Amino acid sequence: MQDTVWDQWKAVFFGFALVAALAFANTGWGWLTDLSDPGVQVIWAFFPIFGAVMWQLSRSHWCAAGASWVQHGKNWVSTYELTSIDFGIDGVKRVLRVADSSGREIRSLSLRDVQVNAKLWDLTYNGILHSLHSGKCEISPRALAVLKLENTVPASAVPARVRRPYFAIGFWIGAIALASFLIYSFVSDSDAPSQMLPIGVFIVVLALWASRRTIEQYRRDVRMAERMSSSRR
Repeated sequence: MQDTVWDQWKAVFFGFALVAALAFANTGWGWLTDLSDPGVQVIWAFFPIFGAVMWQLSRSHWCAAGASWVQHGKNWVSTYELTSIDFGIDGVKRVLRVADSSGREIRSLSLRDVQVNAKLWDLTYNGILHSLHSGKCEISPRALAVLKLENTVPASAVPARVRRPYFAIGFWIGAIALASFLIYSFVSDSDAPSQMLPIGVFIVVLALWASRRTIEQYRRDVRMAERMSSSRR
C-alpha cells in the first residue's frame, strides 16, 4: 500500500498556506522584493527549504508483510528475529524503528501504513510479540506505551536506560535562535517588514511548546523504564 503524490502536495500546500497567512496578513506581498533586508533574505531562503521538508516528511513508502517479515520501501526485517524496537516521529508520522538479528533495519516504519490494513498489522504485531517473548529483543519505553504492551511483554525486554532527547532539544533551540534574529531585525530596523514580529513570536511559542512536550515525554519514558525495572527485582 502507498499514499498518492497528492497527499504530499496537500502537506506542502498546507504548510505554505500557514506561513503565508502569518507573513502577509498585514501589508501584502510588496515587502518581499526588498532583498537588501537580511530578514527578507532569511525568509526567502526558508521557503524552498520548508517546501522540500514538507514534501519529504509527508512521503509514504510501499508497505507489505508476510508470515515472518515486514517490508517498508526497499527495507525489510524478519519480524520473528527482531532485536530492537523503538518509537519516533518522522515528520508528521508516528513510526517504529526496528532491527533484526541479521543486521537489517527499518528506520521509519509508519504505524499508519501498517495499522490501516488489519491483516498487515496482525502479521507485523504477531512477529513483534514473538520477538519480545524470545528474550533477545529490547523495546523502548515509548514504543511499549504506544503499542500498549506494558502488561504483555517481559520486563527484561525494556532497557533500564532511556536515551536523552539531545537532538530534538537542539533543533528547537536553533529554531528559537532563528526567531530571535527575526524579532531583533524587526526591533532594530524601523523599515523592517511588520510580518517579522508575528513570525518570530509564533516560532518561539511553537519551539517552547514542543520542547516542553519533548521533556515531558522523556520523563514519562524514564518512569516507565523505572517501573519495568522494579518489576524485575
